[in-house]
Amino acid sequence: MKLNVPAMAATCSVVCGFGMGILTWVMMLFERKMKKKTVLKYMYKGNKITAKKSAIGVAGALIDGFVGGAGFSFVYNKFVSLFSKDEDA
Repeated sequence: MKLNVPAMAATCSVVCGFGMGILTWVMMLFERKMKKKTVLKYMYKGNKITAKKSAIGVAGALIDGFVGGAGFSFVYNKFVSLFSKDEDA
């Protein structure tokens, strides 16, 4: 069974973007005025634990999720067609 590359890329993009947004907002709610650097600041350079700057992190996560999902499904499809016994796979 092959994966649909655009659908997988879009799904991974939405999941990563939503996860980054939720994670940033949870950190804002429970960690007021964080002075130390977090992992999120290293992953996405413009991302800060503020409401406006969290949009930069979400945009970066959307792009990363899209590229990662497309790459994964492309490689998966190549392996499936390489090791498949069916002629139409």
